Amino acid sequence: MAMPMETPEQKKARQHQEDLQRLQKFRPIDDTFMRGLLKDDIPLAEMILRIIIEKPDLILTSCETQADMKRVTGARSGASTKR
Repeated sequence: MAMPMETPEQKKARQHQEDLQRLQKFRPIDDTFMRGLLKDDIPLAEMILRIIIEKPDLILTSCETQADMKRVTGARSGASTKR
């Protein structure tokens, strides 16, 4: 039995689901890994965002990853000693 032809909308929906399934297989260990992966890679960041937000015409003009702040002045680690 022959399979019916896909409409353009069905093809787009199927491809989107396939893209999401591929993305779900990626398991960045943490933010640091993802920042390293996307740093200075506008085409990759653009592709990932296009897939996630379903905007195939999205164009990134710049890409900045978040910066780590090792210690904020005045910040305390651990529990407060005030009672």
